[in-house]
Amino acid sequence: MLLKLLRAGIRGIRESLVTENQSVIPFLFINRYNLAMVEENILIIEDDLDTRIYLQFLLGKKYGITCVSTLEFNDGKNIPSKYDIILLDISIKNKVNGFNLIKKIKKDHSYGNLPLICLSAQNSDQEKEMAISGGADDLLTKPVSNNKILEVISMHLSEKRKLNP
Repeated sequence: MLLKLLRAGIRGIRESLVTENQSVIPFLFINRYNLAMVEENILIIEDDLDTRIYLQFLLGKKYGITCVSTLEFNDGKNIPSKYDIILLDISIKNKVNGFNLIKKIKKDHSYGNLPLICLSAQNSDQEKEMAISGGADDLLTKPVSNNKILEVISMHLSEKRKLNP
């Protein structure tokens, strides 16, 4: 019920968000949440709106959040490049292959050195092996508990801080 109310609210907001030059902000595809108020920022690449909302509320109290669709990320449009970690859903429902996207992220000079945590609806050893061999640092299987997501993100950010003080 809460997600339905949030969706309705977001749709209403989306229609009213217009920039100074009269272009509409693609709120459902690129959604920046409190990026300036925190030290660490997460880029979430996710196509499912419910999952985006869930991750924003779970992580947005502690981290700056930017959510983009896989197509938006693949096109590279209007996406800031200052992040500390990436969450990527590899169970993608469009033309972009999740494993190819892992490789693309790791080759990109802006994102390649960032910890990459993949989310997947499939619980298979083959998928985990493909994600890790492609460059992912971790793979979490959905559904995943709030504590597990927070724990894994915290662990990878802590390791990143040790490497880059």
